[in-house]
Amino acid sequence: MAMRTRGSSWVVYWRETDTGKHRQKSFKDKRKAEEFDSEVQHKLKFNRDALKSTKASDALETDTRIQGLVLRYLKEKKPMAKSTKENSIAHMDAFYRIIGNPEVATIDKAMMKRYERGLRKPHTKTYTGPNGTKWTRQYQGAEQNTIKRKVGIVLAVLNWAAEEEYIPGHNLHGYKCAPGEDKKLVPPTPEELKRIRKVAPKHIWRVIYFSFNFGLRVGNSELFKVTWDRIDFDRKVATIPAAEKGKDQWRQVPIREDVLAVLKEWKAEDDETGATHVINYKGKPVTTIRKAWNTTLEKAGITRKIRPYDLRHAFATYALEAGADPNAVRKLMGHSSMAMIYKNYQHVLDKQKEAAVNALPSI
Repeated sequence: MAMRTRGSSWVVYWRETDTGKHRQKSFKDKRKAEEFDSEVQHKLKFNRDALKSTKASDALETDTRIQGLVLRYLKEKKPMAKSTKENSIAHMDAFYRIIGNPEVATIDKAMMKRYERGLRKPHTKTYTGPNGTKWTRQYQGAEQNTIKRKVGIVLAVLNWAAEEEYIPGHNLHGYKCAPGEDKKLVPPTPEELKRIRKVAPKHIWRVIYFSFNFGLRVGNSELFKVTWDRIDFDRKVATIPAAEKGKDQWRQVPIREDVLAVLKEWKAEDDETGATHVINYKGKPVTTIRKAWNTTLEKAGITRKIRPYDLRHAFATYALEAGADPNAVRKLMGHSSMAMIYKNYQHVLDKQKEAAVNALPSI
C-alpha cells in the first residue's frame, strides 16, 4: 500500500485482502488523498475484512460498528489536521484492544467503565517488522489524564455521529471521565542536557538543541517539518509550521547569534548530503525518535522519565524564569491563548510575582 504522485494527481494504492488484487484511487487534492490513505491504513490494521474484493472507498463506512463510525468521523469532520487524525487512530487502538469492535448501539456506560479499567492495566504488544521479525514491548497502565483523552475521543465520535444523524443517538449522554491531577512539569536540567549531548547521535542532539532553543513540538506536527528553506540566515528568523488543529499557518521565531552560528554549521554539513530537513538521519527526514531517544537516555545514565516533548517545556520554563514576557512566550510556542501558559507554568509565574514583591524597597 502506498500513496504516490502521478502527473498532477495523488494516487492511493492498496490490495484487496482476500484476492491480493491491486486497487487504486486518484485525487486532485493532496490532503484528501492523505485522508483516504489514512483510512485504508486503519482498515488494513484493524478491519481487513472491509477491504475484501471491493473498492475501499465503498467498504470503509458500511458497518454500524465503532470502527466504521470512527473512520467516517475522521474523513468528514472538519477542520482536522492530519496529525490529529493519526493521534485519534492511535488512541482508538486501545479501545479495540480492550473492548473490540462493538455495535455502536451496545456501547454503554458499563462498557466505558470497563474500558477505563482496562486502560489502567499494563499490557504487552507484539510488533512485526518489514522482514517478518517480531518483537514485544511492555506498556505501563495509562495515567488518568491519558485515560480522559482516550475516552473523550469515543465521546466526540458518538456526539458528532448523532448530530450528523448517522446514528439515532447513543447511551453515553452525561458520561464523564474524571481528570487526573495536573503534574508539575520538570524539564531536563542544563546538567542533564550536557550528559545527553556527550552520548547523543547527531540527529538526536539536533532535536534537543533546536527544540530547546525554539520551543517546538517534537514530532511530525512541527519539528520534523522544518526545512532549511524556512531558516532565514540574513533576517535571523526561523519560520515554524503551526500544529493548531486544521490550520495551515506558520509562526516566526527570532534566532540568537550563538544559535545562528550552530545552524550555519549544520547547514554546511547538510549541503554536502543534500538533506532538506533540519532534523534528518543520514540525509533523510526523520519521522520518529522513540527508540533512539530511549537509548540515548540510557547511555547518559538518566533514569527519570524525560520525554522529547519536555524540551518544549524547558524552553518555556527557562524563558519565564529569566523574566520573559508570558504573552511573548505564548506566541513563540504557538499557543492560541494564555490558558496553557497559566496551566503548565503557574509555579514559574508565582516565583516571578514573589521576586517582584521582594524587589520593592523598604520604607
